[in-house]
Amino acid sequence: MPSEENIISREEKRGLNLERKTLEDKFAEEHKNDSNEELLDIVRKKAEELGRLPKKHEVIGFVCIKMRFGPWPRVLEKAGLKAPKEKNPKNKG
Repeated sequence: MPSEENIISREEKRGLNLERKTLEDKFAEEHKNDSNEELLDIVRKKAEELGRLPKKHEVIGFVCIKMRFGPWPRVLEKAGLKAPKEKNPKNKG
């Protein structure tokens, strides 16, 4: 059973979600004219800060960034942080 300190109430979770949405909206407004490279630099800096690939929820602005580049794995690829996934050739029968 989780300890009391690990339990987040629904109200607290709602507040965190609202705060996150506010930060995402603010990011989108402030960075709407950023170049692709500027947005990818944000992801690169977060990776450097963490010492690993960032998860999307760890990057403020991930919603805006995903809208520009597509799914999170593609964002990481375009930022040069992850090798592109190789496509399997279709079996020819």
